[in-house]
Amino acid sequence: MKRSNNISEEDVLGLVDAYEKVSQNGLSKKFSEHEYIKLSSYYSDNGEYPIALEVLEDALVYYPFSITFMICKSQIFVEQGKLEEAFSILAKAEIYSPYDYNLLLLKADVLNQMGRNELALSVLEKAPVDTKENLSELYLFKAIIHEQLDNLDEMLKAIKMSIEIDHTNTEALEQLWWSFELTGKYKESINFHKEIIAKDPYSYLAWYNLGYAFFNLGNYEKAANAMEYSYLISPDFLEAYKMAAESYIHLKEIDKAMDCYSNLLGMSNPDSEIYTKIGYCFEEQGNDDDAKRHYLLAVRMNANDHLALFHLAEFYKKNNDYKNSISSYLKAIKLDDRNELYFYSLADTYAIFGEHELAILNFRRAIDLAVDVSDYWIDFAGFYIDKEEYQMALNLMEEATDFINGPELLLCKAACLYYLEDYNTAEYALRDALSQNPTDTSILFDLAPFLKENISVQLIISYFQTN
Repeated sequence: MKRSNNISEEDVLGLVDAYEKVSQNGLSKKFSEHEYIKLSSYYSDNGEYPIALEVLEDALVYYPFSITFMICKSQIFVEQGKLEEAFSILAKAEIYSPYDYNLLLLKADVLNQMGRNELALSVLEKAPVDTKENLSELYLFKAIIHEQLDNLDEMLKAIKMSIEIDHTNTEALEQLWWSFELTGKYKESINFHKEIIAKDPYSYLAWYNLGYAFFNLGNYEKAANAMEYSYLISPDFLEAYKMAAESYIHLKEIDKAMDCYSNLLGMSNPDSEIYTKIGYCFEEQGNDDDAKRHYLLAVRMNANDHLALFHLAEFYKKNNDYKNSISSYLKAIKLDDRNELYFYSLADTYAIFGEHELAILNFRRAIDLAVDVSDYWIDFAGFYIDKEEYQMALNLMEEATDFINGPELLLCKAACLYYLEDYNTAEYALRDALSQNPTDTSILFDLAPFLKENISVQLIISYFQTN
């Protein structure tokens, strides 16, 4: 827990000067409790922890039973990561005031940081509360501890209680967004945030959280509308502009996305991510020169931004500049070698460029990182089919069934078998696929266009689609 330090620079400098003159001369002077607090806060805020502790030691000489000074001293040890020392001081302070709210909250915080989460929760149960703000803070703290214990349902209950008690608790609203992100309960999030907004229509964080829930459910229009309310209420809330822009990109309303990014450029120092997004918008508008300029600007701004490098690689690939595309993919992979999309895109580019062995190597890396993504298996099989290595494609489909199943893989398997002229097994696979999903046969015809003219195949499809 953090102390509240309302320090006026004008007031404190004279006080600091007076204290240091007394200390340097080896003298002792009694300051007021308020002055000691201001002095210790000044030194700790400037990272001068030994002097801050010295101030508090001096204060305790004159005010030996001051719980406030003991709590301040413990907090300084917490800021230094000296948890045992912090806990020892709190244990002494608790003798004098066993039910002090701030003391118990700090004790719970220390226990939580020490990994004694259950004990921290039990300490919070003893903390007395006399205001709705304190009770809201208490539930917020419980939510944070439950998250660390991986009690996600209890975490969500606690954070919702925190907000129901005090819907203006900004920290709780921020934690609520994270809670729904962890649990994935976005539909529940929508109803809850609508209730908050009904009580407080000007809660910019509630509007933001509502928009984020809509975004994750794929309702980009409602997401954009909610984000607009959020940044209209709080015009300097940058995240709302970013999420609104993302929503507009999904809606293909690129001009509106660009308006959001224009606002961001005027409000803050842009990072490489913003320049990458602007580049993408220019690309969508068909303005390749400005798109490339912004992608390069993003990479120059942050050479370690693997996503910017990936987008630059995609841009080069679209414009048939395969050498630069491959180079950018490789740089992105060097920075993030756990992203299957990077390997897959590199493999596809190697295939176009004619580097077949390198294409196979990177298709394999993509699959190893995402064995449950059928598209990667199917596209890899399509690569072998393009090379007329039909048995290799079939072997790949057989391997895929060790990890995933579904009509898409069966259609791909059927295509391989038709190429191999194993018609009986091919028809069996096709029937199996259509029994699961009779409506979408696009994969079959994308991989084996000649089957569009195959009467037997058309009859099988017609049977399943009409029965």
